[in-house]
Amino acid sequence: MRFYNKNKAVQKITLRHTAFSIILVVSALILSACGTTKSTQIKKLDPKSEALITEFKLLKSLEEKHEAGNTALHIAIEKNSINAVQYLLGRGVNINAQNKNGTTALMMAAARSNGKISGILIKHKAKINLTDKYGYTAMFYAVEEKSAVVIKQLVMAGANPSIKAEFGWTVIMILAGERESYIDTIKLFHAKGVNLNSSESQFGLTALAINNMLQGDIQVFKYLVNNGAKVNHIDKLQRTPLIYALINKNYTKIRYLIEKGADPRLGLYKGLTPLMYAAAQGNSVVVKLLVVHGAKPSFRNKHGKRAIDYARKRRFRGIMSYLRKHR
Repeated sequence: MRFYNKNKAVQKITLRHTAFSIILVVSALILSACGTTKSTQIKKLDPKSEALITEFKLLKSLEEKHEAGNTALHIAIEKNSINAVQYLLGRGVNINAQNKNGTTALMMAAARSNGKISGILIKHKAKINLTDKYGYTAMFYAVEEKSAVVIKQLVMAGANPSIKAEFGWTVIMILAGERESYIDTIKLFHAKGVNLNSSESQFGLTALAINNMLQGDIQVFKYLVNNGAKVNHIDKLQRTPLIYALINKNYTKIRYLIEKGADPRLGLYKGLTPLMYAAAQGNSVVVKLLVVHGAKPSFRNKHGKRAIDYARKRRFRGIMSYLRKHR
């Protein structure tokens, strides 16, 4: 589950193969290979290539865009043609041209995990922190594709990993929710000054909340907690990281959060406190853990109900007995 629109955030860049696209790329490759000096031996072209060259020469400009807004450079990258990219850059095309979605050549290379082309673009001074129409930089594209090579290139070139895109998401939020561990990348971003407690997403979620909500990697979870992530942050849904761990019945994370100072009295899920929710789940181990660390069995919610009432509804007699003794 994602709270950002992946189709917008990280486009797979499916480009239409128009005649214009083919003309630009094929022509660029041919001209690059043939050269322009008299000493270069030019091979005889087949009729189809000759026709393409003729049409290419009729184009008003290499900056010309087709209906999707893609330039010759976009098309060359879409076709993974390093020669065409180098040729076009040598001709002085606008390296930072954006299509209708605001996608630049560098974003497209990052989305395709093409480290060779992204490296060339960076050397030619492509703007690292440009954003598309949704606020996403090349770094977002690289992070979504989990391209360690491109991520490192961008960081070394001065990419800002703290930029907030559509809905307030940051790259570290995306990685925090992954079940596969990207701890090294998160450490790299943190070292570059990323705020682990940024909560400007549409629901006020932090990276730690997202990790618990999406059952993200445990190493990343512990790194966030041990490096200043707020364990008692309450988001716009009135939920804490502890509540998200409870929802997913992740006992390891529940215990770790409690040990690191999570307050079991904070937060609500559908009007239930953490203790009420644990009682409704029938989780006696968690119920006892929460009570030992300060949860109040006598507390009533806005419906006038206590944790024992939710245990009684589900006939969890063991939990009912325990809560009676500790009210």
